[in-house]
Amino acid sequence: MVTVRSVTPDQAMMAAVDAMSGPFSRAKADCWRTAAQAFEALFGVDPMGPHTYTTLSEAKALIRAAGGRDAYCAARAKEAGLVEADPAPGLIGMIAAGEMGWCGGICIKPGVWAVKRGEAVSFLPDHIRCWGIPWACRYSSR
Repeated sequence: MVTVRSVTPDQAMMAAVDAMSGPFSRAKADCWRTAAQAFEALFGVDPMGPHTYTTLSEAKALIRAAGGRDAYCAARAKEAGLVEADPAPGLIGMIAAGEMGWCGGICIKPGVWAVKRGEAVSFLPDHIRCWGIPWACRYSSR
């Protein structure tokens, strides 16, 4: 695991609020797309890449085809050049919440994750896994 050190909590909060405020729209402004937009605003990398869907059924089919939640997220992260990391401001992660029992979020600081809920941003305490970009990471002591 690695730790990201280059984004402040204030910067992560601003990016999350900018991306996650406003109406919900599947594939344009849902939990994963807005988390990816916030991450891209902070680091210049879109972790969703060209992968798109327009309905919840299409999203579920993409996840199933990849081998499930963990495999789908790990594949998107690897494809974007991200590495699994310890929680730190600006990281994108899987959060235990949402329609499918998990959703995308942005770490504001360890223990505080921003997620899109309806037309607003909510804050949750726990993540499942998270990723950052290698050039902004350093190895942790764990």
